Parts: sequence; structure tokens; C-alpha cells
Amino acid sequence: MIKLLVVDDEPYTKEGILEDYPWKALGIDEVKGADDGIEALEISSTFNPDIIITDVRMPRMDGITLAYKLRELNPKCRIIFLSGYSDKEYLKSAIYLNAISYVEKPIVYDELLSSIKKAVSQIKEEEERNRYSNSIKNKYENSIPIIKNELALQLTRPNLNIEAVKKNMDILQMYFSDETHFITVLIEFTYRSDNHLDQSFVHASAINIINNILQSNNAQAIIGTKDSGHILFHLYSNGEIPYSKLHSIVKSLSEHFEANIPNARASISAGLPVIGFKNVFKSYNMSVLALQKFFFHDELKYTFYTEGKKPEYSLDEELVDRFQQHLAHRDRDGAIDTIKQLTAEIRQHDQTLINNVKNIYHRFLVILETFSLKEQVSLDKNQDFYWYMISNIKTLTGLESFLIDKINLYFHRIAEQMQSHDAVAKIKNYIRLNYANPRLSLAQISEANFMSVGYLCAFFKEKTGKTVNRYITEVRMEKAKELLMDPGVKIDSIAKSVGYSDGNYFAKIFKKYTGYNPSEYREKVRMKL
Repeated sequence: MIKLLVVDDEPYTKEGILEDYPWKALGIDEVKGADDGIEALEISSTFNPDIIITDVRMPRMDGITLAYKLRELNPKCRIIFLSGYSDKEYLKSAIYLNAISYVEKPIVYDELLSSIKKAVSQIKEEEERNRYSNSIKNKYENSIPIIKNELALQLTRPNLNIEAVKKNMDILQMYFSDETHFITVLIEFTYRSDNHLDQSFVHASAINIINNILQSNNAQAIIGTKDSGHILFHLYSNGEIPYSKLHSIVKSLSEHFEANIPNARASISAGLPVIGFKNVFKSYNMSVLALQKFFFHDELKYTFYTEGKKPEYSLDEELVDRFQQHLAHRDRDGAIDTIKQLTAEIRQHDQTLINNVKNIYHRFLVILETFSLKEQVSLDKNQDFYWYMISNIKTLTGLESFLIDKINLYFHRIAEQMQSHDAVAKIKNYIRLNYANPRLSLAQISEANFMSVGYLCAFFKEKTGKTVNRYITEVRMEKAKELLMDPGVKIDSIAKSVGYSDGNYFAKIFKKYTGYNPSEYREKVRMKL
């Protein structure tokens, strides 16, 4: 049974959601509403919703605070945020909470419907996974592979439950002394598709390859699966494990993964040797730290932890100033070269925290966005999700490419804007050269400028704020005003000179434009002289 709670302090919005959606057809069995976060918490204590749709900004308790508190009660609750505001801090919270979606108000029916369907789908998938997991657990509760996996993960934790570890060691008939040597090897898989079948194939193939490589190297290890993207194993021996043996195992694994698992890229890291099963977590932590190097170095296939702390990268503010100067001078190549230099410098400091690196690139992106606002060009429809996009990038090269793509987009939009200005100038120039032609038409102007009449009218209005006909009239009237300053030129002649074959119609248009008929205007000008 799936339950859903709608929380919004706007009664119209809340009731609209409760009444307008086909809950039964969506697979949702029970739906309730609440006016704010406090009431929602009270209802949730007994109702226990699987999905919550909540406004972000509400009195008494906002939606983000509500979401954090609900996650404490029910960590698996799916959250859909509603907001009429573009607030980066709220967006970051939504990302941290792993929200299903962030739907902007006014609500688009299909957008919210899609988010609800996604939440229901996740719940059903999780239920299916849980059913499958429980089935496996019941069937193989006392099986060796599961206990080995459990033991492998237990050893990665600094605060070991010694009794639980020894119990599993007894079942497996593995007896480690305080002198047993261990090295942890960690493998991270980056999948080339989201297909669960492909990921299952990768996992099964990887375990098989690991077992074969260990056997061929006469090595013993406890293998464990940390999650769908990580497999680890702890090599163990009563004596020291030679580095040459470790290197041979890791190198062979890399080669076999590359040759036999085309659906994923394997990144392999190894920690330093430790003595005693209570210290395995140290080697594991080293392997995790070593894995960070793959973010900085695309060419790496495997790496080993090395002691010694390199200094973290500190951003040179001169690079920031130079980047801003290149943007100010519209120097695309210079801006891109600055980012490439930034990347090259950061790559030399591969022990810098990855989040700190991402913050640096986000800062440059904000600078670029500031310039785009100044130039009145748009980089992206989802500007508030830049940090979200950056947070999902897996490599330093990926960050560089993302920022360079945005720089190229910025200069492309600048070029488009300049082309638009040139096109407007050409249209205006054609009109100024041909205003005296009484048969001057939109068709002639559009043909001369290689545009359709419809596009010409829409484009000119968008760029100048006035219609083409209005501009033609302005040109003609301004020229007529010049000619009227000469008392020797007849008004009928002036009318024909500015494109009007009918003198009366000219006089009517002139008065509408200036507030005077031609004779009055001429007299007014004469009086001023």
C-alpha cells in the first residue's frame, strides 16, 4: 500500500492536487493533506507516507526542515518539492535530500504527474528489490558467499564488532592471528548505461575474473560487494605480501576487465599493507583515498596509495582576474586557455578534496553567468541547477569540458546577438534608401533581406520594439519635416518625395505623427526661425 501526503499552506494548490490526480490509477492507495510542516509531522507520525509533495516556503516550518525531519522518521520517504522561487540554497538541500524533483509554481499538471509516477516507480522497484533480497537472504542465509561478503564489509569499519567478526570467521573456518598481513584492493565501476541487466552482468563477470586472477597468483582474499559500483577484496597472508605480487594481481585485473567487460570502466586502487584484522580498515581507507586520483588523471587504470601529503591546490586570484578580462574583451580563446591552465595546475595537486575543486569551477561558472546577464544573453534554462550538474561530473577533465562548453555557448550567443544587430541595421538601411518608393512593401523588404514576411515582422519587432511599418512611417515623416523647412517646396511635391502619391493621405499621416498638418508645421517652423 502506497501512501501520499500533500503539504501546502495555499488551500487552492493543496486541494487542487488532492482532487485533480487519478491516485488509484497511479497506484497510490491513500492520500492526505496538511497545511504546513508542523501539521504534516503530526499526520506522518501515524500515517507514515511513502511520498510527500511539499511546498518549500511555509509558515511555522518550511518544506526543507520538514523533509529532514521526515527522513529521520522514514529514510525511504520520496520527496517532491514545490516552489515559486529559484533559491539555490533550497536547491542544494533538495539535492542533498535526494529529492525526486523540484517542481516550480505555477504547477504544470504533467510535470508533477511525471514526478509522482517516478516516485511510485521507485517505490515499486524498491519493493521488488526488497522481495528479491529477502528471498536471497532466506535462501542463502547460512551460505558461504554471503557470509564472506559480510565479513569483507565488516573489516572495512574502524569500530569492529569483534564478536560478530569472529562468529563469521568461525563459520568460514578462517582464523586470523594478530600477525596476519592484509592489503585492501578497491574496484570502482563506471557503467556506460543504466541498464540493470548490464550492471548485473558486470558484477558477475568481475567476481569471476577476481577469483580466477587470485587463483592464478596463488593468493587468498575475502571478496565483498560494497554497492552496485564497488567491489573490494582483502588479500591476506601469514607473511608479508610482496609488492610485486600485489602489482601483478592489480595489473592482471585491469587487463582482464578491459578485455572482458565492455559495459563498464574499472578503476582499481590498493592500500598499504597492515597487520592484524583489526587494522584492515586502515588499508581500506587508503584504497578509498587512492581512488580519488582517478578524478584527476583520466589515463590511470590502477593506482596504489602512497604516503606523504601533497599540498592542496590554492586558487591563484590572478587566474580569476585574467578570466574576467578575457570575457570583458570578448576573447574566447583567452578565456578557454585560462581554464585549461587552471585544470593543468589542479591536476598537479591530486590530493585536493574533490568538492573543493568543484567549488572552484562553480566559481568560474558564476563569473561567466554574471557576464551573460550583463550582455543579456542566456546560457541555460536551468541556471539554478549548475551546482547539481557539476556535482555529478566524475572527472577533472569532465569539469573542464563542461565549463569550456559553457564558454563556447556564451560566445556563440554573443555572436548571434551581434548578427541580430547587423540584420536590423540592414533592414533599416534598406528602408532609408527606398522610403520614397510609394510601392515599398513588406514583401520587398523581406525579399531584400532573405527573410519571410512573417519572420521579418516578428524579428524587427523583437529587436527594436516597433513594427516595420511604424519605422517606415517614422523615416518618411522625419524626411518630410526636413523638406517642410524649405518654403519653396510644395506640400504635394514633398508628399511624393517621401513615398505618398496621395497628398491628402500624407497630410493625415503627418498630423497623426506630429500633431500638426503640413502647413501648420511649416508655419510653426518659420515662426521659430
